[in-house]
Amino acid sequence: MEQFKETMKGATLIAKKELSGYFSTPIGYIVISVFLVIAGFLFFSTFFLYGQAELRAYFELLPLLFAFVIPAITMRLFAEERNTGSFEMLMTLPLSTIQVVT
Repeated sequence: MEQFKETMKGATLIAKKELSGYFSTPIGYIVISVFLVIAGFLFFSTFFLYGQAELRAYFELLPLLFAFVIPAITMRLFAEERNTGSFEMLMTLPLSTIQVVT
């Protein structure tokens, strides 16, 4: 149980750093807004087109939406970490690979 707490403490620290980086600029809000608009369109499109509340099309197209949004987010993170040199600092922290990935 103690090891789990240590793992989560390191993961929480990294998550706070990454999220604060996103929401200190308008990029985070823009990405979330675009994602929600597209997801909302996918969600309501079958309802308004066919008059049925069916979620099959939504759940079929949502992975495709994630396939574009997630790499766009991570490309920015990798480029930012390369420019600031924080990747080297991250690798020298006393955290396991699991803590860094989660």
